[in-house]
Amino acid sequence: MLLAVLAGALKLAPAVSLVPPGGTPADNPGALIIPSLAIALVGGAWLQRLVRAAVVDAQALPHVRAAHLSGMHPLSVLRLHTLPAAFGQIAQASAATIPYVVAGTVVVENVVGYPGIGTTVTHFVVFRETVAVATLTTVFAAITVASFALADVIGRHR
Repeated sequence: MLLAVLAGALKLAPAVSLVPPGGTPADNPGALIIPSLAIALVGGAWLQRLVRAAVVDAQALPHVRAAHLSGMHPLSVLRLHTLPAAFGQIAQASAATIPYVVAGTVVVENVVGYPGIGTTVTHFVVFRETVAVATLTTVFAAITVASFALADVIGRHR
């Protein structure tokens, strides 16, 4: 849909995100509009739902309700009570979007023709480069594990 609307109907971005040989993405920043939006919109919408659920759960806690009932300003209650109570869940939800962003690049880059890690993975799969595919899969898994471990550490210290 992004391609149809932004590239087709509105002509705001190129339909194909090619980087000239020897060039960099900075040479044509407009080529990054559709790939960036495709990853950010879907991942952001999913993250927003998880964060909203964490905040709703935190607002039901007794100390947060007591702060509301004591007449504190709603933004103060949010900053001082609700967000700290929801911080662990928010950290976990944020970590859960990392695998989507990493794996989502594979699909998005192939759709728009952007030469990045996604097209590299696809190239390795097509040419049956099993060692390279296994290595990149391990790197993706390590990024996922590291993001959840970091979220656990951050969530415990709040």
